[in-house]
Amino acid sequence: GITMKIYLLGLLIGLSSFGVQAKKDSSCDEVVFMHSFLSSAQFTCGFRGYNEELIVDAAQCAKKMSSKESDATIKEGIEKFNDRVEMDGKKETCKAVLEKFPSVVRK
Repeated sequence: GITMKIYLLGLLIGLSSFGVQAKKDSSCDEVVFMHSFLSSAQFTCGFRGYNEELIVDAAQCAKKMSSKESDATIKEGIEKFNDRVEMDGKKETCKAVLEKFPSVVRK
């Protein structure tokens, strides 16, 4: 509903600060991308908390996409996170993710 749209908008604004452009066609694409980007951050940065809602939404979205599409989108999210770590370093990237996505990841 409307809360999900507001939540998604917040995530997209957060991602734009990492140089990620929102795709205009599919919000499912964006949800799966965000989940792979942020779960990479969770793994790399050792965050304990992760929003269950995003996990559920990403799983539902991935089912709506072809496996080829979802695999490519997941890979893209992971690569974008890894590129960011290479550019800014792990410590800075993890700090930025925590600041930009407080509704998704927690230390």
